[in-house]
Amino acid sequence: MEARAFDSRQPQGFRRMCRDRDAERAGPVWSLHLVHRETGAVLRVNGMPLVIYTRDATEGLASLLEDRDPRLWRAEVRRVADPRARI
Repeated sequence: MEARAFDSRQPQGFRRMCRDRDAERAGPVWSLHLVHRETGAVLRVNGMPLVIYTRDATEGLASLLEDRDPRLWRAEVRRVADPRARI
């Protein structure tokens, strides 16, 4: 498969690239985020909740929890209902 470049200033090109992929063959899409065990608050970066979208939940969780204390953080995983939905 040939890699296609996109210009980040042109988001419609990126959306088109995502829709062109064969989502059914690629498998489900998962959303991952971290929750602080003591407060129940979601990890935020610059005020925005940190959410990771991935097709490999195991690998995504490993990288999300890397260098974090598992006594303080827990990961929540949810399956995205329709990966072909508009971005």
